[in-house]
Amino acid sequence: MPHDWASIAQFLGPLLDRVDDAVREVQVVIITPDADVAAAVTAAAVKLTVGRDVAIVAATSAKRAARLIRIKPAQVIAGPAETLVELLKSATVKLDAVRSVCIAWADELIAQGATAALETVMTEAPKDSGRTIVTAELTPAVEELLERLCAVLGAFDGGMIAGHDKVSLEFGEWK
Repeated sequence: MPHDWASIAQFLGPLLDRVDDAVREVQVVIITPDADVAAAVTAAAVKLTVGRDVAIVAATSAKRAARLIRIKPAQVIAGPAETLVELLKSATVKLDAVRSVCIAWADELIAQGATAALETVMTEAPKDSGRTIVTAELTPAVEELLERLCAVLGAFDGGMIAGHDKVSLEFGEWK
């Protein structure tokens, strides 16, 4: 996790800028290490979209998220990889309109053993949607994940932004 919660806006702001308020489908998926981080990222997203009509859901559990999505379709969803995979398998969430997928703190997700689930979410999204990977450390395991994703999704064609508490890798084309 970042030492400064304000740093979430550094990677979240550009993702949210790509949301088309008129399109009532999931456009941004944020894969988090756990439900608490999903709630925090969602709270930050709500603050960053003040004045816009953007539906944001924290998938703290698949059952809760499914209920919220039935009430109002989500345009942005944040949750643990396993929860997001559950929502995909149940067809509650479809990724056809996704413009951006973000792995928030990839090193933590890999350490938790969530690699298969996060790869599932990353590869289920359209190939031309952008991918952002945020990590506290660029470990060999994160580099291996990047190599596998690049093999499936195409070559790395973005930049690398290193900050005092994170590294953000972006690849893919933005719609």
